Amino acid sequence: MWRQHKKKIQLTVLLLLVLTAGLLIFFIIKSPVAFLKSNAIKFVEKHQINKITEEKWLDIEWFISSIPYKDKARLIEEIFPQNKYQKTIVQGFGNCSNLAFGMAYYLDERNYQYQIVHIMPPDLFLFGFGHTVINTNFIYKGKKHQGIVDIFEGSIPMIDNKWLVLDNLKDAKSYHVDHIALNGRNKTITRQYGKSSLMPIIGVIPADDIRSYFGFIKQVYLPLGNKKIEKILYDGLALIFGFYPNTYVEDGDFSNLYVNTKLLRYAGISLLLMMRFLLLIALLGFILIAFKSIKLIFVSRGCNRNTHV
Repeated sequence: MWRQHKKKIQLTVLLLLVLTAGLLIFFIIKSPVAFLKSNAIKFVEKHQINKITEEKWLDIEWFISSIPYKDKARLIEEIFPQNKYQKTIVQGFGNCSNLAFGMAYYLDERNYQYQIVHIMPPDLFLFGFGHTVINTNFIYKGKKHQGIVDIFEGSIPMIDNKWLVLDNLKDAKSYHVDHIALNGRNKTITRQYGKSSLMPIIGVIPADDIRSYFGFIKQVYLPLGNKKIEKILYDGLALIFGFYPNTYVEDGDFSNLYVNTKLLRYAGISLLLMMRFLLLIALLGFILIAFKSIKLIFVSRGCNRNTHV
């Protein structure tokens, strides 16, 4: 009876391995971002998206003016937090997401309150499209403010001569966003945050999630010689073990965010569940083997004692 069940279990595990490997290869080729975002995005009520407190204020003019922006905003694959900060904020490389996480490292190390904010076009965000900004407390012209900082543009965005804040960021879908430029070396094109038929959705990553993610990467990171492989591997491990930062989106935006990609989302969620299940099976197998090994050691010692009696 046990042998029959054993064969069924082995066959089930084998099928799961094949299916997991197939989906993993699919997402690596198609879009690693889709796998991460499918699992990281959490839908919550609006009141559950916590606001930042007004405790410490960043001199935003000094900070942005000191970044030596490069003309080409190319993606960088750096995963180690301090290295990403050096590559983006200190050296001026990276796209909007790279720069936002680089700035987040600076803010986190100095105990500033902040959030990373994703502006996500439906479906396309799963393939890396969209924009990323920072919501934080800052000082501008000697006055304290709380609002959106566009680290990629090197500017503070405004609507109708008012600061663009998290609560009215959705209004940017309908109005042109002006920018107060704080760094003349950045030659990016001023964007309209959402004046399009795509109606982008707003997602918020709290500082606590980013801090946990940075801490995990610092603990497990070993250089592998290839930045892209490092990013895929360590982001994947962070997701599997629950340290990848969640992106919180209002409940009502679910159907607007996933228009034609619901199946892709469910595939990503299924892949994560299968990976965690297989990891649990491997862990149980390791414990079972260790237990049998220990048992054999004690049995052999018992036999040796009996032979000497």
